[in-house]
Amino acid sequence: MSKRRTHLLLEPEQQEALANIAKREGRSISDVTCEIVQEGIQQRQQAYASAKKQRLQALERARQVRQAILDDHGGIPLQLNLPEIIAELREERDAQIINRRD
Repeated sequence: MSKRRTHLLLEPEQQEALANIAKREGRSISDVTCEIVQEGIQQRQQAYASAKKQRLQALERARQVRQAILDDHGGIPLQLNLPEIIAELREERDAQIINRRD
């Protein structure tokens, strides 16, 4: 596999740690850096895949709940008038606030 040159700006402590690892392992700083970067990439990819799997599972559970609700109502979706519901909630809240002032 061909490699490409990349310029990295590291904190002094990071550069020193890389140099120490490379020296202990008898490798170049470049090799150690490439390995660490690859490990980081793999960890991120696994984390993204895990998060995606969790989101898909949540969507599937929501689909199952929706289907159960439909089944409970004979396959007929709920008919909700959201603007009307919101207006009712606002009226109730306004009444609560007015009653507190009295």
